[in-house]
Amino acid sequence: MIRTRASGVIERPVAEVYRFVAEEFFTNYPKWSPEVSHLEQTSPGPIRVGTTGRQVRCDAGYTAESTFRVTTLMPRRELRFESLGKPHFSVHYHFAAVGNTTRLTFTFELVPTLLLMPLRGLIARTVRHGGERVVANLKSLLESNPPNGIRA
Repeated sequence: MIRTRASGVIERPVAEVYRFVAEEFFTNYPKWSPEVSHLEQTSPGPIRVGTTGRQVRCDAGYTAESTFRVTTLMPRRELRFESLGKPHFSVHYHFAAVGNTTRLTFTFELVPTLLLMPLRGLIARTVRHGGERVVANLKSLLESNPPNGIRA
């Protein structure tokens, strides 16, 4: 398994960070993850446990399509996705109020398929840098815009 964790403090209240990341995920995710060329929610209704989606991303020259499901959604605390196919991955966002700011922790885990094993080192580096970039991009987006200015 390849795993990365990145964390940072965002100078915004937890309710605002959670709304932007979790509640408005399908609108905002491409804003902090520019590797995503296509994203769609594939189940109806607001985001909740069981909501499904599909994405196409290009990382380090490798294009991959994946489907995923929301497995945990705890208001102002946690959002977790898991892939529905291979390679298996999970994505976890944890939100913690620190006064009027938010500590965001992002965790990504990937179980490479046998076909990807020769690229394990490259994938691990890409995943590590990607995790750091997620937190940095979210921090930049949320702190550089007025509270309601980040809505699409």
